[in-house]
Order: sequence, then C-alpha cells, then structure tokens
Amino acid sequence: KVGQARIQVKTSKDLLIRPSTPRFLVVGDHATLAANVNNTTSQPLEASVSLQASGFSLDDPATAEQKVQIPANGRARVVWSGRVQDGAEVDAIFTVKSGELQDAARPTDGPIPVVRYTAPQTFSSAGILSEAATRQEILALPKTFQPQGGSLQVELAPSLAAAIISDLKARALPEKYWSNEQIVSDFLPNLATYQALKTAGIADESLALAASVNKDSIRLLLANQNPSGGWSWAVDSQKTDPYLTAYILFALGQVPADLNIDVAPAMQLAREYLLTVPPMNNDVNPDDRGMFNRWVFCAYIMQSTGGSVDVGIFDNLYFNREKLDAWAKALLAQSLASFSPTDERIRELATDVETTAIRTATGAHWESLENDWQTPGSPLFSTAVVVYSFAQRDPANPLLAEAVRYLSAQRGAAGRWGADYERAWVILALNRYMQATGELQGDFDFSAALNGAPLAEG
Repeated sequence: KVGQARIQVKTSKDLLIRPSTPRFLVVGDHATLAANVNNTTSQPLEASVSLQASGFSLDDPATAEQKVQIPANGRARVVWSGRVQDGAEVDAIFTVKSGELQDAARPTDGPIPVVRYTAPQTFSSAGILSEAATRQEILALPKTFQPQGGSLQVELAPSLAAAIISDLKARALPEKYWSNEQIVSDFLPNLATYQALKTAGIADESLALAASVNKDSIRLLLANQNPSGGWSWAVDSQKTDPYLTAYILFALGQVPADLNIDVAPAMQLAREYLLTVPPMNNDVNPDDRGMFNRWVFCAYIMQSTGGSVDVGIFDNLYFNREKLDAWAKALLAQSLASFSPTDERIRELATDVETTAIRTATGAHWESLENDWQTPGSPLFSTAVVVYSFAQRDPANPLLAEAVRYLSAQRGAAGRWGADYERAWVILALNRYMQATGELQGDFDFSAALNGAPLAEG
C-alpha cells in the first residue's frame, strides 16, 4: 500500500518589525525611513521601536527611539525623517522590544544605495610659456561645487607631444568598425604622432602599438575601396562619397614607407574617381556654400598627394572666397602657395582668416557659418584645420600659439578631444605645429605650486 499526507504549519513571531524603505536614496535629500510593527498576540502591546542608520542624519536625534501602542492582532507604523549624508550607502537596522518580546531587521535588499544626480563638467585652462617666466592661474569654484565630487588636475607638459600621447592612450579601439570614416579617423592621428616622434627620435611604448594598429587599419581601408575608386561611409555600402574619398586619400598619403604597405594604386584610383564627380568636375551649385568648402578640401588633398589639379580651379575658388569658411580659406592659401609662395592672394586670405578669429580667455578659435553632416564645422575642426595650414606656412604667427592654447584646453575629462573626426584633425594640427616650431628640442626647468604648496618640479 502507498499513501501520502500533507499538513501546513504556519509560524509567526509574536512581535515582528518589517522595514519600509526606498530602493535608493540621493545625497542631500530629505527622506523618510519607516517600519511596520506587527503584534500577533491577543493582547495589546506597548513597544519601543528604534533605528540605527549610518549615513542618515535624523532631524531630531531624540526620535531614534519611539514608544508606540500596538493593538491586539494589529500593527503600527513608525517613521523617521532625516537628511541623507554623503556616502555609498545607508545601513539601517530597525529594532522593536516589548517586555520579553523583540525583533530586529534590515531592509530586504540590504543596505540602501546612495546615488548622486549630478552632471560632471570639466573646466580647462591652458597656457604656453615661450620664455622664462611665471604664470598664475586663478580657479574660481562655482557655489554649487561639491568638494567630495570634484578634482583638480594640473598638467605640465614639456611639449604638445605629451598631450597628444595621453589622448592616444585614452582612446579605446572599437572591436568592430561600421564606418570607413571611423577607420581613417582612428589610425590617422596615430600615424601622424608616430611620424612626428619618430622623426624627433623620441621613443614611446604607445607608438609600437600605434604602428601595429595602423597596418591593420590601412589594410582594412584598402580592402573596402569600391570598384569606382572611392569609398562609402558604411563599410558594407557601394555608394561612394567624394568628400570621404578625399579624406581617405589624404590619410593614405601620410603612410610612411617603413610600414611596407603599397598604397599607390589605391591612391591613383581615388584621384581618378574624384576628377569625375562634383565638385572636382566643376559641377557646383553657386548657392551652396558648403559645396565650395568641400571643393577646397578635395582640391587641396588632390594637390598635396601628388595629383594634377588645374590652377584655374584655385582661381575660381579665390574668386568665390566670400563663400568660404575660415578653415577653407586657410587651405586655399596653402594650395596657392604651392604654385607661387609670393602670390599676393595668399596674404589676403591669411588676413581674412586672422580677422575672423574669436579671442577668449582660453585662446583663439574659429567657428564656421556652414555646417553639415559631411563637413562638421565645429570650433574644434575649424580651428584645427587653420592651425594645420598656418603651421606649415607661418609657424611664428602669434595667433597660431593662441589657437594651439585653445585646442590644448579642449580635452575632456577622459583626456581626448571630441568626436573621432574632430580628434583626428586636432592631433594632426598639433603634430604639425610641434614639428614646425621645433619644440621637441626644448630644454628647461619647471615648477608648479597650488596656494603656495609645491606640486611639482624638475
């Protein structure tokens, strides 16, 4: 014979306490913690209920322990009000006692997490000492500043190379590229820095990694070239784009011989493609200011990478110079200089660029009137291209040092500049300036102090 039986036994303490708390707390908030006390006996009880909570400051410390009357088979709710202190969590212990009966409990999920609803901001200032001198920087803290949530970083760099390398180290390479622009904007800064420091005879561990990454990225880029000779924005697309093709052509022109990658055939195909599409085929809408900017960009790169460009194109662009943004005028001036360094139009274009500079306490920068998804005329991009051009033609220009100071101050909290495309041009510009001014050969003593207390020297 087989049998089965089942009985249910329900047990309960005579006196229970159940915490009633939020899932999280916010630093500085005025909040309440509560507990429900249950009396499961047939007699009313007078109980003493108390709270011990680290990280929670009660409005009235005398309320930490409270007396309550609990009816037979009834319950009572006890509440504590207070301020959430700075910390990672609030560890609350609730206790109830009545005669020989007692109970204690913590919140079901354990200590209550404490969060901060803040938006981190980085305020930067940069300066350049071109001769033996002392500079004082005054940092004004906002009234809402929370000492426990902020930090001060003082960086003394012997050259721009230090800032550039810190950005390369801050950059985490994505596992999968979805865009050809992403590929070129990733390896181009590494390539420029690799070349600059190698030429100066400076060794850095990050450069060995950069060289390896460059090879893989360049091969991937060559494999993604469309049969037309151009490149598309998406790696799996056949829709070529002239502006992106010119950008990639420019990057391939920077590939040094020691990487042992033959990029010449791909560059020739790219030049042939660019000559057949707007704007290089002179099919330009006279009302499209952005098209004129892109025309300068493509023509400059065609010329700088060894392609044949009719001087009439640059004459036409100069005639329409009022439609160009500052960065495009700077590139046009550099293109004209390759034909004749004494061309009077070069000085006129440079003057136009200089007079449109916006000077602030953090340096000098340029903004663009024309912005679109292909030529993001952000202050970072516009300023970087102007610096890139001026550093080759007029490195001693005082305005150039102010523009470099602006770029140096625009790094975010992670130590890098803007989006990939902006970052690429900023590092290209700083590398060009660094080489043109010879600052890698600097030899000097330095020191820094905060409120009179020494920070660094060497």
